[in-house]
Amino acid sequence: MKFASKITLSIVMMSLIAVPILVFGTFYSARMVLQKNITNNYQNIAQHQMLSIDRALYIAYRDIQMIAEDEMLQEFLAPRKEAKGIIPDSIFKKWDERTFLTGPWDLLTLIDGEGLILMSTDKGSVGKFIEEYPASNTAYHNAIKGKTHYSDLVRPGKTSRPTVIFAAPIRHNRGKNSIEGVVIGHFAWPVIMQTLDEIAPPAIAHLFSSEGMTLSGPRAYADQILQPSHVNHELIKKVLENNVAGNVILEKGSHEELGTVLAVYSLQNGLFGYKGSGWGLLLEVPLEKALAPVNLLARNVAALAVIVMMVLIIGLYFVGRLLARPVEILTEMVEEVSHGNLAIKAEITTKDEVGELADSFNRMTEALQKTTVSRNYVDNILNTMPGSLIVINPDAFIVSVNQATLDLLGYEEKELIGQPLGIILEEESIFQKNSLDALIQQVFITNVEKSYIGNGGNRIPVLFSGSVMYDGEGKVQDIICVATDIRERREYEEKLHRYNSELASSNRALKIAQEQLVHSAKMASIGQITAGLAHEINQPLGAIQLNAELIHTITCEDEYIQKEDLTPIYNKIHRQINRIKQIVQHLRIFSRDDKLLEFEETDVISLIDDSLVLFSQRFSLNKIQLIKEFGSYIPRIDCNKIHIEQVLTNLLTNAEHALVDSVQKVIILRVYAIEDCLVIEVEDTGYGIAEENLNKIFDPFFTTKEVGEGTGLGMSISYGIVQSHKGNLAVKSEVGKGTSFTLSLPIKQNQIIKTDEPASLQGVN
Repeated sequence: MKFASKITLSIVMMSLIAVPILVFGTFYSARMVLQKNITNNYQNIAQHQMLSIDRALYIAYRDIQMIAEDEMLQEFLAPRKEAKGIIPDSIFKKWDERTFLTGPWDLLTLIDGEGLILMSTDKGSVGKFIEEYPASNTAYHNAIKGKTHYSDLVRPGKTSRPTVIFAAPIRHNRGKNSIEGVVIGHFAWPVIMQTLDEIAPPAIAHLFSSEGMTLSGPRAYADQILQPSHVNHELIKKVLENNVAGNVILEKGSHEELGTVLAVYSLQNGLFGYKGSGWGLLLEVPLEKALAPVNLLARNVAALAVIVMMVLIIGLYFVGRLLARPVEILTEMVEEVSHGNLAIKAEITTKDEVGELADSFNRMTEALQKTTVSRNYVDNILNTMPGSLIVINPDAFIVSVNQATLDLLGYEEKELIGQPLGIILEEESIFQKNSLDALIQQVFITNVEKSYIGNGGNRIPVLFSGSVMYDGEGKVQDIICVATDIRERREYEEKLHRYNSELASSNRALKIAQEQLVHSAKMASIGQITAGLAHEINQPLGAIQLNAELIHTITCEDEYIQKEDLTPIYNKIHRQINRIKQIVQHLRIFSRDDKLLEFEETDVISLIDDSLVLFSQRFSLNKIQLIKEFGSYIPRIDCNKIHIEQVLTNLLTNAEHALVDSVQKVIILRVYAIEDCLVIEVEDTGYGIAEENLNKIFDPFFTTKEVGEGTGLGMSISYGIVQSHKGNLAVKSEVGKGTSFTLSLPIKQNQIIKTDEPASLQGVN
């Protein structure tokens, strides 16, 4: 018997024993895994469907709260003194919109605090009291206590279809005041039934309550809703007691034709605010259909085993012939190599003499490939390069060029080969003798801007690089020159230079406009301050007039006037004149052009006192109390005095305006030093700033005042001034309590304040 025949017979005998054992073992393991996966799949379906039910009811729970929180409905139900009972069209429109976009609802009802139905999708119930509808009345009384209510599945009337009732209290002013009414929604139960109908056969879904009542099931049992479940009562009792999902095989299903079933159950967990009512979901799957894939697997495995045996026996017949195949392969490989195909390899990995011969053959072809240069391969690389490539010899004569070079210069290849590089390179000094020797020493040059000369004499700017190529003995063989056309880049650079010039011009114009804007805003502040100067100046003028009349009276009635009689009166007049002079002088200083002013060391207390000169009488007339809280140590700071005074004027003006309608009119001015910065806080007890406006308070042209009462530039410019001082300006506000602006400035201008929030108050008297 031949060697190949012996091997074939041995393999066939071993296969007849091993294959059946392997197939049986594989089938048993696959059967267990498949059966477990089928059970887990139905378990996941049950849990997913229960989650879908919870999600649908949670959406209804959320929707009923959303309707109750509608501001228009809250305002409508608020206590009304007039037109009670008249429902505006806007309320009907809002009601129809909520009915359409939420739910879905079988019934949606709006009830006021007295139990009167104001609006309803059931037009016949409008005008009645909720007490006439017991199921809804229970929900109403639970919701009127202040909590969102949801029921178990109920049937509101004998002819009504089952529903889950949701109710939410309607509070006036978003829950800050009393409850003004209730909105009640009857959820459309067919939505849940449709969710269960989506479960693919052969699974049959049964939804039951915490008391074992049928909530939903097959269409044939629709009339049994809210009746004791016809499913295995012991199983339902066990599920509800254990309160855990699982599965079990029952010998008898809910009806006889099902036979033995796989029962998979899941419990309701609720979702977010909707906690559920303790429902359970049971899936019944006929065991024969559930395990149909397992039975199919058994049949397929048996058929596969027979086929494998047949194929194996037939395949082994050819093994003997295949043993001689390596020799045939080597013969074919030698024939291919003789035709110049050096890339071919003998794919023989046997460890015998034939395998050794194949390894020797492969080493031979690899050696031939290393010592043979493929001209077509090299040319393909050169011609597909996107940039220009020129090869020159050590004497700077062109040896080779690629297609990109020919396209760039407009030459034919034969016109360049053998020519000196100088015919195309405008500055060939780098390839003269001394420079060429230096290049060889340097090995390469990179990204040097040069100019090529085209066939027509046109100048082409390029980014030039060169590298020396050595042979195997370390001698210079050639020099590789690579160039990239940068004409397009030059155009972009020129455009960029032009755009930069235009941008610089625009920036100068913008700076001028900005300075004008700052000065205009300051003039606007002066205009507002000037409006109150009449009160500031009238008081000392009145005192001067009174004392002048007193002098006149004395001189008329007394012939002998003593100096001691007039001196106190003169001193009073002199003080009032100095006060008027101080006000006018400060106004002139504040209104002058500040472009010429530099940063200077400034006494902050004097700066604040100067700013308050224009406010003292206005604060007094408006009954505004100014509280000063100054730290024990207030250092002098480097600043533009006029700019910082402009910021303080803006802050004090805004604080004054914020106190117009306030009962308690107080402005607190705090000044203290902490670490390397000085902090100034201006706090008022006004109406505050809405939260949505806080992020916009420093935006240009943003104002909360009426049209014509402000430019919207004061805070924006103040913020810019503080930034130019390397400082920070922050705001905190609470509606109804007041606003606080915190100005932080470095004591020295080479310091930078890094924090956005003011530090805690230290060293305050």
